[in-house]
Amino acid sequence: MRNEKIDFYESKEAFLSQFDLKKHKTMESHTNSESFAASKNWSDFINKMESGDTLKLEPIELKDLAATFEENQQTTVYDVAGSFVDVGVFLSGEPEHMIEFRDEPKSDKFIDLVIDNCEAGGINAKDIERRADIIASIIDSYENSGYRVRVHTFYAVKGKGRKVKCMVKVKDFSDHLQVDDLNVLHISFFRRAWFAWCEKVFNYNPPSGYGRIIGAKEFKSEIVEAVDNQKVHIIESLTHDRTLQRLIKSNSHDEIIKHISNLLPTD
Repeated sequence: MRNEKIDFYESKEAFLSQFDLKKHKTMESHTNSESFAASKNWSDFINKMESGDTLKLEPIELKDLAATFEENQQTTVYDVAGSFVDVGVFLSGEPEHMIEFRDEPKSDKFIDLVIDNCEAGGINAKDIERRADIIASIIDSYENSGYRVRVHTFYAVKGKGRKVKCMVKVKDFSDHLQVDDLNVLHISFFRRAWFAWCEKVFNYNPPSGYGRIIGAKEFKSEIVEAVDNQKVHIIESLTHDRTLQRLIKSNSHDEIIKHISNLLPTD
């Protein structure tokens, strides 16, 4: 079976911009039911991706997670508007010759997350939504505690003699957290956008069931190379995390938080 290179996208927007929707309109990325894909159709899915209330964030207190903000550091930003003119840059003809000084908190804590969002067809959409809400809330709590979090999503399947996989960067360390960025964790992103990617990769003739899911941990070395960080943390999908499946089914809120939090560093 041919193991293909990770198809890497620098943003959610870059990932979504590749599709010729006319070629997908009769395929499952567009025809999946609302109960399966948690969206009525492709347009409804796009609206969810742009909405600030698709995910339900909740305040989470992560034990032993100390705030790590130090004194503010001042950064210099060049733009077409600002407080001061950099005369040398102005004379060179650069349009971004205005300077703005911004105070930003320093942090010496960084967490690199790769979240496996590839789920088997038998996993309930509501359970996946619940997982997404919790993970997004935990990321928000880390950021509010002074950590800087980078987030990628990962998808991999095998079929027709191929192992295909892709990653989408959701948030970089330096980005301020925008809740709608994390909408890629929502089940609609997988069962519409990723299905569309799979359709395209297999030349609009995907394998039965859109392939057999492969857990992200099988590709740890490739993921490390893609993000250029040996300390990357992989959060497995519900398909490969049976404990989390059970906890979500039993609605064990505190245990769910504890289980996911234990997958991440606190030092």
